[in-house]
Amino acid sequence: MDEVHDNRLRMVKVGARLLLALAALVYVYHYGRSIDQSFPSRNFTVDGKGEVNTTPDIATFAVTVTSEGGKDVAAVQKMNTDKMNAVNAFLKDSGIATKDLKTMDYNLVPRYSNTSCFGGVCPPVTTIGYTLTQTLSVKVRDTAKIGDLLTGVVEKGANTVSGVQFVLDDD
Repeated sequence: MDEVHDNRLRMVKVGARLLLALAALVYVYHYGRSIDQSFPSRNFTVDGKGEVNTTPDIATFAVTVTSEGGKDVAAVQKMNTDKMNAVNAFLKDSGIATKDLKTMDYNLVPRYSNTSCFGGVCPPVTTIGYTLTQTLSVKVRDTAKIGDLLTGVVEKGANTVSGVQFVLDDD
C-alpha cells in the first residue's frame, strides 16, 4: 500500500508542477501582449537642415622647400635648412606667430643612377645624391596679408606654395 501511496503522491506532484508551468506560460503570454502594443506609438523621427553663413577669419597654406644635392646628406640638409629658416624669418617678421607655423613634412630620399642593361648585364644601381623636401603649414590671422606672404615666401626660397584656404579659426 505504501507503494501505491507513493505513486499517487508522485502523480499529484507532477500534475501540480505541470499546472504551475501552464499558469506561468499563460501569464507571460498575456503580459507580453499588453506591453508590446504601446511600443510603436512612442517612436518619432526628426529631419532637419541648417545653414550658417559667415566670413572666414583666417587663411592657411603650405610652403615647401625642396633641395637637391650630392651624396653629402649634411650639405643637402644645410642648404634646405638655410632656405626654410629664411622663409620662417620672413613669416615671423610679417607678423605670423610661432604657434601658427608647423612642420608638416620632412622627407629625405636618395636619388639613384639610371643605368641601362647591355646584353643582359645590369650594372649596380648607385646613389648619386639626395633630395630633401620640407613642408611648413602657415596660419594667417590677417587675411589682408595673404598675397604679400605668398609672394615673399617664394622670394625667400620656397619652391612650392599650395593649399590656400580661407576658413574659420573656431568652426
